[in-house]
Amino acid sequence: MRRINSFTIVIIFIASIFVIILIPYIYQLRNNNLDQKDYKELATKLKSCFDLDNKSDRGIEESIKLIEYCMDIYGLE
Repeated sequence: MRRINSFTIVIIFIASIFVIILIPYIYQLRNNNLDQKDYKELATKLKSCFDLDNKSDRGIEESIKLIEYCMDIYGLE
């Protein structure tokens, strides 16, 4: 019985250390994400730039050039 308790304590301790180590990384990833407002604004700009309504009038090469142009304008990599 004593052995099971000490094993459980060790597992809980290791899991706690693992969670404590991961918290800063999770916080950093969360802060690096675009805010919802910024995301919607950027999506609207890109949609208007890509001109999705006339996509059937363009060839593949023209579409790729248009996407590259839009990415250059809005600074996306």
